[in-house]
Amino acid sequence: MAKIVIVDDDPDVVGTLRECLVDEGHEVYTEANGLHALSTMLHVRPDLALSDVTMPDMGGVPLLTAMRDNAFLDEVPVIMMSATPESKVADQCSGYVAFLQKPFTMKSLVEVVNWHLSEAAKPRTLRR
Repeated sequence: MAKIVIVDDDPDVVGTLRECLVDEGHEVYTEANGLHALSTMLHVRPDLALSDVTMPDMGGVPLLTAMRDNAFLDEVPVIMMSATPESKVADQCSGYVAFLQKPFTMKSLVEVVNWHLSEAAKPRTLRR
């Protein structure tokens, strides 16, 4: 069982993702913006984080930057999610391990999450 933080301001998206990952046996924490997620992650270091790019208060890009600048969170794999194409997201940030373009299937979510959790012990390649 892995600890996963989901960060998205859409309660329907959060609910669906949470349900799917809990069904997979994971311990899931949810937050509606990056600022709250950062606080949660400093208390419960997750094994993986899923973050939307655009959210109020603190979006996914500044959240990812804050995580990479924090020694406690800098190695946590982050999967970015957005309706915006990855090419535009990649222009704004680096340091994430995977990208899911919304809408995506729960099957693709589970595959990406499980693959990155299995790779967590290995050195990872960050998207640049």
